[in-house]
This record gives sequence, structure tokens and C-alpha cells, in this order.
Amino acid sequence: MRQGDKKEQLLQELRTREQELEFTLTKQRELESRINSLSSDQADARGENRRLQNVNQQLQDQLEQSREELQNSLSQLQQLQNTIKLQQRGKEREVLKVSRNMQKERESLVRQLELLRDMNKRLRDDKDAHQAQKMTSHTKNPLQRKESIMGNYFPPRKSAKRQLTENSNEEPEDSDACLADSHPKRLSISEQREDAEKSTSAVCDPQRVFKVVFLRNSAVGKSSFIHQYCSGHFPNNLASTVGMDFQVRSVMMDSTPVALQLWDTAGQERFHSLTQQYFRKADGIIAMYDVTQQSSFTAVRHWLDQVQDRMAEGACLMLLGNKTDVAASTDRREVSGAQGQKLAQQYRAEFYECSAKTGHQVEEAMTHLTRLLASQQDKQCESALRLDTSANGGRCCK
Repeated sequence: MRQGDKKEQLLQELRTREQELEFTLTKQRELESRINSLSSDQADARGENRRLQNVNQQLQDQLEQSREELQNSLSQLQQLQNTIKLQQRGKEREVLKVSRNMQKERESLVRQLELLRDMNKRLRDDKDAHQAQKMTSHTKNPLQRKESIMGNYFPPRKSAKRQLTENSNEEPEDSDACLADSHPKRLSISEQREDAEKSTSAVCDPQRVFKVVFLRNSAVGKSSFIHQYCSGHFPNNLASTVGMDFQVRSVMMDSTPVALQLWDTAGQERFHSLTQQYFRKADGIIAMYDVTQQSSFTAVRHWLDQVQDRMAEGACLMLLGNKTDVAASTDRREVSGAQGQKLAQQYRAEFYECSAKTGHQVEEAMTHLTRLLASQQDKQCESALRLDTSANGGRCCK
């Protein structure tokens, strides 16, 4: 019995050992598989580590490059700031210089205006004296009948001394008559100017002087327009402008005396280069065409193209369609108001239709242009003052 129990016990123990061995083998296989998996993971980790090291090296290189670029950008920024400061100082000096030049130019223009007025007055006096002398020389003496038939048509013979005496005695009366005959239109002009001077206390010493240049082809009525605006009446016989002509109109604009220098340019081809020299420094430019002539409207585009390329910065541009009275009375209008308005919008110009003969819209157009010129000058002065103030403030901070 004991041997059988012992045998059974040994068998039981053997089975237990076999089970433990199988479990151990299973465990060993699991561990080996885990070891293999860990080995592959370790190899992958090593590869990833090497890749990350390479990425890290690249990032360090990029960081170093970015630092260099940042340093270069900072140095360039410093250079730009220095350049901007120098340019700002240069602009401030230029603005101060321009403001001084504007003041000097204004004073020079005022002096030129006074000289031109004096010259105009002297020329009128000389013209009146010349006309009086001419009328006196053509005065006929009364005819006397003589014995011959031909003597009926000749004045009596006199000595040279007597003729001189009589001519000198008759000259004052004839000259007064001549002056009285030659002055009606001029008196109306002077009366209008006296009325303007009565309503404006300081027109003779204008605070603003603007140069306005008229451009057009021949025979569109530009000279008549200027004459109508300056004198208040339409000249029936007016010769074509040769070269340049010049007139001045003094007006009162918002309690400020303003002088308008109106430059009448020739429309002939041979004077185009001279005209271009004048509108380069003009404050205002007026391009004119004839509403009854399509050719003049086509030609005014050429003038506007030249103005766009050569006009001064800040200059005011106006387009005028003249001879509306002819278009209304004869029904010969070839250029409509819509066409003129469209062309003016294309070149950013003010637009009016007028009649130099009747005076329709003449005063309105020039008043509008004067206000634009004054407003533009105020803007330029305000800009110069702002820059001047900033320049002075910068100097104080330093």
C-alpha cells in the first residue's frame, strides 16, 4: 500500500512538474517574443533618435540663419530709419524753401503787376495823345472861293508861320473832341474798375495773385472772352492774338483782394512751343473750344493732353465751351453740353458753357475758378505749415 501511494504521489508530482515546465516554456516563449519586440522597438527608437537629431541640427542651422537675417534686417531697418530722417529733414528744408520762394514770387508778381499797370496807363496815355494828334492833322480847314474854278476845291494859301499858329490854336479843341470821341468805351471800363475799387478797398494791393493761361485753337473767342471779363463789353473788331497777350482783373473774393493775370496765348501752330512754356508754371489753365465747330472740340483734346503732361502740380484745369449765343440763334451747335461734360470728367477739369458776346456764364466761370485757385493755395499753405510745425517740434525735442 505504501509503495502504491508513494508511486501515486510521485506520478502526481511528475505531472505537476510537467505542468510547471510547460508553463515555464510558455513563459519563455512569451518573454522571447517580447524581447524581440523590444529589440525592434529599440531599433526603431534609435532610428527615430537619429532622425530627430538630424532635425534638431537642421533647426539649429535655421535658427542661426534666422538670427543672421534678423540682424541684417535690424541693420537695414536702422539704415532706412536714418534715410527717412534725412529725407524728412530734406523735405522740411524744401518746404521752407518753397514757402520762402512762394512769398518772394508773390512779392515779385505784385511788383510786376504794379509795373504792368503803370506801363498800361502810360501806353493808354500815349495812344490817346497819338489819336488826338492824328485827328488834328486830318482836320480840314474851310474852303474859300477863288477866281479860278480849281481854286474852289483848295484852301487859301497861308504863310508857314500863320499855319502853325492856327494849327496850334485849333489843336486843343480838336484834341479834346478826339479824346471825347475815342474815350466812350474806355470810360465805361474805367467806371467799372472804379466801381470794383469802391467795393474792394484793397484791390490795388492784392493779397493773392494767380496766373491763368488760356489755351485753344484760333478763332474760338478766347480773346473776346478775356476782353468781356476784364472790360464788361464785347469787342466787335478784334485782331487775332500774335504770340502772347496779357491782361489783369482785380476782384474781391471773400473780403480778400485777388489779382488774376490772364495770359492770352496764340492758337497758331508756330506759337505752340511758346504757349507750353507759359502753362508749365500757371496756377490755372483754361482750355476753350467753339460749340459750333466740331474741329475745335477735337483740337482741344490735343491741348488737354499736353496740359496733363506739363501742368504744375496743384494747378486747376477748366474746360470752356464758347459761342452758345451763336448755337442758340442759328441752331448750328455741333458739340453738345454732354460731350463737353464727358471730356471734362475724363481730364478731371471743371466745365462751363459760356458766351463771350453776351457775357453768359463768363463771370460765373471765372468766379468759380478763382475760388478753386484760392482753395488750392490754402491747402498748399496748410500743408507747408504742418510740415514746418513738425520740423520745429522735432528740433525742440532734440
